[in-house]
Formats: sequence, C-alpha cells, structure tokens
Amino acid sequence: MNTNGVTLHFSTGSSWSAAGALYVSPSLLKLYVQTEDGSRSGSTVVPRPIAFVSTESATGERNLAPFSFFNVVSNSPPILSISVLWDGANAKDTLHNIIGTKEFMMNLISEPFVEAANATAVGAPPDFDEWKIAGLTPEPSVSTCARHTRYEYDILMCCNCICDVWVSVKPARVKESAASFECELLSSQDIFPDDSQTPSATLVLGRIKHAYVRKAVLHDDEPVVDATNFQAVARMGGRIYARVGNLYELVMPDWREAV
Repeated sequence: MNTNGVTLHFSTGSSWSAAGALYVSPSLLKLYVQTEDGSRSGSTVVPRPIAFVSTESATGERNLAPFSFFNVVSNSPPILSISVLWDGANAKDTLHNIIGTKEFMMNLISEPFVEAANATAVGAPPDFDEWKIAGLTPEPSVSTCARHTRYEYDILMCCNCICDVWVSVKPARVKESAASFECELLSSQDIFPDDSQTPSATLVLGRIKHAYVRKAVLHDDEPVVDATNFQAVARMGGRIYARVGNLYELVMPDWREAV
C-alpha cells in the first residue's frame, strides 16, 4: 500500500522466504500520516541511536543536548548526520553554534548516564549551561597525535590527519561517554514544510576529524566495539527508550545461493 508516498510492508511470520506473502495494515498506516506535522513518524522509525552533541557559541557559551535523529552517513570520508528540529520559528542553540563555529563534538549515550543526558533536554535559554545540571565531566580534546592512533587515559584515539599535530575542536567531549567524535561542519540543509518559509528542521552533516573510544568497550582490544559492553541506549519514540540486548548474527547470503 502506498499513501502519500509512504509504503508499509509487514512480514506474516518469523520464517521468511523470498516467496512469502506480505501483509499491509491500513490501520497501522494511520500512525504515520494521521498528523499533518508528521509528529508520529518518529515512533515508527525505531530504534534510533542518540547523539549527545556538545557545542560552543562564538562567545564561549557551552551547550549540551541529545538528538535521536542521528546516524552514520559514510565511512569514507567518515560522516555523521543529525537533524535539529526547530522550536517554532527559532533555531535551537545547538544549530546556532554549529553554523556559527563550524565545529561540534558528537558523544554517544550509554545506559549508566542516560538520566544525566536526559536532564539536558530542558529547552533552556542560550546562556544556560546544560553541563551544570547534567553533572557530567567536560573533557577538553587533546592536541597531539602520535602517528594517528594511540592509547591514553583508557581511550583509543584515532585521527584522520596527515601530520603529527592537530588542532582540536573547542567543544568539550563528555568524559563519561564510551565514544566521542570531533566533527567539523560539512554542510547543512534546511527542511521546509509545505507552504512555509520557516524551516521545521535542519539536516547537519559533520565530518569526523578525530574519534575517541574507550578500550573497555572494545572486543578483545581490537578496533571493534563490543555492543554488550557499550550499553548503548536507543530512542523508541516519545518517552520510550530501549537498551541493547539479545543480540544475534545474520550472515549475508551470496546471491548465487539465493536464486
């Protein structure tokens, strides 16, 4: 079924086959399209990772806020994206700071400090420092590189530089975060509702310049994250969140074996 450009497909069971029937539910479709502003769509695209974005204004005011419209865009070059929703006719402080300074820090949220992260989603005025209510530790970025990868303070640091010294972004990283990414603004795109001159959101693409990953969340000290140790938190829409668990592996089939 296709309504307003939205198509929903639902499997009839857990035993999948290429010839299996698909069932489309008109009642479930209403969940996506029943509100003109699309406010219900976020509850269907789940689970979503959560970015904990640290920014700093041109005059030095700090900001810290969570965003679940967030994901990876590219590996080469390494690109992350966030979509910053507008507050009516006003852009949020995070967006103002990113556009103004062209840099930001992406931190990932783990369950041990999820309540502290949630405390920063208060919609405070620009001069309010969310770090103070979160009780988290702002950690300055380091400014030297020992040939692109090194261990320090229980952190595996990787960088994409081609020199021995690199300049860090000004926004602090969340020390408690298992992984953080220094980003520079690659591009931004305002998203406009139909028949409106005011954006409803702005899509921000950031190029990762340097990454920090705690050794404790790596799999056997390899540069691969152990999802169980990471304890990542996912957004499920509204006030509902989920923890990572009950993991399983699917092997990608060879097309020659599938026909």
